Amino acid sequence: IIDLGKIIAMGTPQELKKSIGGEVVLLSPCSADKIQCDLFMSTTQQALGNEPFVLRMQASEEELAVYVNDAKSATPNIMRILANKGIEVKTLTISHPTLDDVFLKYTGRTIRQQEGKATSYTEMARKHQRRKS
Repeated sequence: IIDLGKIIAMGTPQELKKSIGGEVVLLSPCSADKIQCDLFMSTTQQALGNEPFVLRMQASEEELAVYVNDAKSATPNIMRILANKGIEVKTLTISHPTLDDVFLKYTGRTIRQQEGKATSYTEMARKHQRRKS
């Protein structure tokens, strides 16, 4: 995993995914409003923070990743806890860790196409020549 030109983590894709452990329950807030989204993230993290089935949590701009050993048994508990706290979830998705999850864990950001731009071989050669001069 390379972020901003620095090597953050190394290993095969399977090793990197295994470093996360368990399964991922992705929770999205009901509102797209930044203030409401931030409130959702903080209150949800507080509500789930001390639960024994939660391995860890990672917030991105739009969703909260809750890492658990067994998503099928954890999901009803997550929803019950959040409903009791009056926290409304727009979407819930269960998945196994992906390389995007690994990137999120090590950098705190998600991978997006607009973060980088395609560079042609010609552009790279020109940059290399400029650096030499």
